[in-house]
Amino acid sequence: MSSSRKIEANRENARRSSGPRTASGKRKVSQNARQHGLAVSIRQESLACSRIEELAQTLCPHAAGEQFEMVRLLAEAELDVLRVQDARMNVLRLHEVACFAEEPGGSEDQRDRSRGLEVNVANRIVKALREALLQLRLLHRYERRAIARRKRALLALLQSN
Repeated sequence: MSSSRKIEANRENARRSSGPRTASGKRKVSQNARQHGLAVSIRQESLACSRIEELAQTLCPHAAGEQFEMVRLLAEAELDVLRVQDARMNVLRLHEVACFAEEPGGSEDQRDRSRGLEVNVANRIVKALREALLQLRLLHRYERRAIARRKRALLALLQSN
């Protein structure tokens, strides 16, 4: 039997984790998956379809029928992995630029003389790194999923031979 304190704690947790309640909150979270486009299948992109076929032909040029479909799934999963890795590099590049961007205003001599310059630069770097880490953590989910798909496709292909 749960204590009344535990029951109340569970109710409070449920209240806080029930998601957005307002229309604007619901509208905002409905766009989460569209932020980087990784939740959408790579087959949705017209250019990717030709790249999938090209990679599948390169991987196994003599495959046909069901075996070629397995190779196509492997190629699709590999391109998904590359797409997530590309998104990760874009996040790192974006935040690298934010870390080392010049502060507007004043000549370089004036900024060098400023006591707080080093603190401002350090704060800017810390802020950029925090934001990058948050985004990288979100991308990691998609990378794990893509790697698992690639592994399953490769195992299925190997077992079919």
